[in-house]
Amino acid sequence: MRLPIRSSATAAAVATVLVLGACSSDDDDNDNTTDDASTTAYATADVTNADGDDIGTASVGEDSFASDATELTVSFTGLEPGMYGMHIHTVGQCETDSESPDGSDTGDYLSSGGHMDGDDHDHPSHGGDLPALLVKEDGTASLTVSTDRVTKENLLDDDGSA
Repeated sequence: MRLPIRSSATAAAVATVLVLGACSSDDDDNDNTTDDASTTAYATADVTNADGDDIGTASVGEDSFASDATELTVSFTGLEPGMYGMHIHTVGQCETDSESPDGSDTGDYLSSGGHMDGDDHDHPSHGGDLPALLVKEDGTASLTVSTDRVTKENLLDDDGSA
């Protein structure tokens, strides 16, 4: 699942990756406060699956409890139960049947590139490596994670993130 998120202030794309095979539509509301009121989001997305059905939301913001951290919050419904990997990729693209940035391969969501900071680090030390998402038996999942491995600046750079 690639979740492109856009900030109206920067007009740059940022996205959060959940490898579930879905995408999001842009939500240009800026400075939204998340449900727990601890974080002000600078980027948000309404998430849809590959068929276009709404399945949840994602937001990214500054963690109010840790000034050097970025907080990511996701909430989903209607998914298959199980564990799913979460990563941030280097390019803010969310395209099915797309070409990888280097043109070497074609497939769903390959346009988002590799994991953020993947060239200089091995797993699990990529900046884009995030904790796994557990989808419960009822098909719902939510996760809030705080990380000092990514910043607003590298998420919202010229080509965004996915």
